[in-house]
Amino acid sequence: MNARYYLLFLLLWGYTLQAQDFSQYKEGFLRLTPNDSIPGFIERTGEKQLAKTVSFLPVLDERMEVQVYQPGEIHGFGFVGGNEYQSLVGNFVNPNLPSVAVFTFARLRIDGRLQLLEVVEEDAKYPIFALRKGNQLQMLRSPEAQPNRSRVEQMEAWNRNRLQVLLGDCDKVKNSLFRLRVERERLIELARSYNQCQQKKEKLSWEEEEKASISFLPGVEGGFLTPRIDRTDFFAVGAGFFVEKLDPLMQQRLSWSIGAQAWAGRAENDAGISGNIYMLRIPVKLNLALTMGEIKTIWQGGAMTAFYRDMRSVGWEFEPQLFMGLGVQLGQLRILGLAEKGFNALPNDFGFQLNVSYLLTKR
Repeated sequence: MNARYYLLFLLLWGYTLQAQDFSQYKEGFLRLTPNDSIPGFIERTGEKQLAKTVSFLPVLDERMEVQVYQPGEIHGFGFVGGNEYQSLVGNFVNPNLPSVAVFTFARLRIDGRLQLLEVVEEDAKYPIFALRKGNQLQMLRSPEAQPNRSRVEQMEAWNRNRLQVLLGDCDKVKNSLFRLRVERERLIELARSYNQCQQKKEKLSWEEEEKASISFLPGVEGGFLTPRIDRTDFFAVGAGFFVEKLDPLMQQRLSWSIGAQAWAGRAENDAGISGNIYMLRIPVKLNLALTMGEIKTIWQGGAMTAFYRDMRSVGWEFEPQLFMGLGVQLGQLRILGLAEKGFNALPNDFGFQLNVSYLLTKR
């Protein structure tokens, strides 16, 4: 009887030990590459131990063999809802041996386009940090760890110069580097500011892309047309609207548009017959912007389908036309002088137009 109790006690004790072993494992994941992760369970040890090795189980099963990884063998690991760590290689463990490269798992403090990692070093009085942007990695040591003031100033200059290269594409962050201290809170603020700066740039870039690839920009225009050589006296005024499409690759320079115009005027021919003239035109325009100094000049050319009616006409007549000219652009306003050529039965069918257009949406 005593033997049975003793055996039952041993079995319960064994299960208890097994449960205690599994209690050290927390739900987490391994990152084999930046974009490839495996779910499982990570043994929760101290920060200094996690900097050296990580123990991983795909499932909590005593039959499964614990997988142990060292820095450099995987991209990193992390705990669900907790800290994440990444492999780093550098000479940061012993500053007196700059040629020695050492692998470690560093804790990820800030994730984003710019990542901030903190290196756990044995018996370190001052923490060591790393900033990673894509394939660029910059280690940062606290200048206060240096033995004298001269070395402190050298380390401050060293940190500042390298960060200006790494983060120089964001003016707000670049201008703050002169006041930078290698401290956890300051670097967290720096990394967040840089990522916010990049998000704004990416958002603006995305909006411009969307505008160029999807949106049509609406606009209105008006003009004055005079004289055509086949008539002794001619003038007309017109107004219309158009939609403009920016070229996706050259959106700041090249665009095309299509619109509709209505014109009304007065004309007199060589026989002395005068009367009203009316035109409906559908122009297709190509605009090329050229910046010279502070002035943006616009070259415009295109073709249009025109329907007109004048004192010679029994009804509406059709005429294809070409036009070309130059002008200036001031913000969303354009002022152009255009020469027109029609192709109807009459020879020398030329006209000259002063065109003013306005984009209702900024490009």
